[in-house]
Amino acid sequence: MHTGNMIYTKDKNYIILDWDMSAYSYSVIDVSRMSGAEDFNVLSKRAYDDTTRKFEIFYKGYSKEKSLTTDEIHAIYDFIAILHYDLIATIVITNQEKVMHDFIDEQFDWLMQWKKLCEKNRA
Repeated sequence: MHTGNMIYTKDKNYIILDWDMSAYSYSVIDVSRMSGAEDFNVLSKRAYDDTTRKFEIFYKGYSKEKSLTTDEIHAIYDFIAILHYDLIATIVITNQEKVMHDFIDEQFDWLMQWKKLCEKNRA
């Protein structure tokens, strides 16, 4: 699940638009997908804080059904990086002939920036 693949309708329903990443998996992965507020291509310095705010809002309702440990909550930021590269792998596999080296370099830079943001905010 990812918020970018959902529409919230006027009659207060969600419509899911994209099923390619749907799977039965570890709950922290779903929470990471729902909480991620990072931009796919250009990482903002506010992305970590925006993700934290989004998580806090989402978790208020989610925790009524399932709670996460402190370690799982801290892992959300790591899973966001993993999910980012999961999506990159899908792009590369489906568009092998079109993926340029610059694209791969940009995604590596994204990962290094995300890592720095996480380290800074965890300190």
